[in-house]
Formats: sequence, structure tokens, C-alpha cells
Amino acid sequence: MPSPKISILIIAHSAIMLSSLRTFLSTVEGITVVGSTGAAEEAYKAARAQHIDLLLVDVDMAGIKLHNQELYKQSMNLVDTISPGTRCLVLVGDTQQ
Repeated sequence: MPSPKISILIIAHSAIMLSSLRTFLSTVEGITVVGSTGAAEEAYKAARAQHIDLLLVDVDMAGIKLHNQELYKQSMNLVDTISPGTRCLVLVGDTQQ
């Protein structure tokens, strides 16, 4: 019996980041990318509409910035309310280099 696939929603502001992550993850056995978006509101709608195991979040996505920790916490709490059991993995990069 095959093991269930992990469903992932990618959230990133950069089109290159979205495309790269989606392309890479689509090659990984056991993972299904159920969607990708650049806006927090779209992610919330997707989380309501379907079961998502993992949100892969670029911390610089539209609506959430690393320097605004309170907004980040509120967003993660909202995801937990909308889709209990969904895990979040936050990607952090330094674009200044």
C-alpha cells in the first residue's frame, strides 16, 4: 500500500521562488504541491478549501515581513485557526548580498 502524499502550499512573493520551489518539489516522491501563491489572502482561502499538510512560507511574502513579527504571529495564528494540523515551514533569505 503506497504511503499518503504530503500536500504542500507554497507562499512566496517572488515568482522565481514560487516557480523554483514548485518545480523542485514536484520531483520529490511523496509530495504533492496543491498550489502556490504570492499573497496571504489567497493562502488563507486555499487552506479553507482543501487539506494542506504543510505551508512553505517565504518570510518576505506579501503581507508578512520579517521585521513585523506581530503581523507574522497573527498570520500563523490565523492559519492554525483556519486549518488546524497544518504545519508551517518558514524560509528566510538575505537579499542584501
